[in-house]
Formats: sequence, C-alpha cells, structure tokens
Amino acid sequence: MEPPGRQIYHGREELYRFFGGEAPPPMEMRWHHVVFDERQQIGAGEYTFRGRNRYHGLVIVQVEDGRIARWREYQYPSDLDWDAFVGESRF
Repeated sequence: MEPPGRQIYHGREELYRFFGGEAPPPMEMRWHHVVFDERQQIGAGEYTFRGRNRYHGLVIVQVEDGRIARWREYQYPSDLDWDAFVGESRF
C-alpha cells in the first residue's frame, strides 16, 4: 500500500506482475536498519531498492500467521548511495 491508496497490491500474482513478471529488471533490496516487535508482530525498516530506479525508503510492516499482511512504504527516488543520502547522524 502506498498512501493514500495510490498503489495497492493483493497477493503474489499482483506483486509478480508489478515487479515485471517473466522479464523483471535486475532488482536489489538492501536493508539498513530494522526493528521488529515480536509481541505485536509489527516492524519498520530503512532500505534502498534498485530496479528501474534507485529509491531510499522506510517501510512499516504487520505480520499475521507468519506472512506479511500489511506493508506501507514511504520512499524517495535518488541516485545517491545510502550514506550520502542520509548524511551524518547524531544517533
């Protein structure tokens, strides 16, 4: 789901088509920071995704019965690598 309902995909077949079907572009996803609350089965993570373009983003995920039930992401297209994109951190 991309708020406000811009992109909503249900099930493997819709995701398969979205990512290119039989001839997908070369893709890569790298996770930078991930947190997960096992009791509530909710987590969040920062990532870089490369497919047709490069995106840096944050995803919030809810798991039900061992599968992702909800995935909401916020991302920004950028040609910068992750370190240059986020810059110095005080954390």
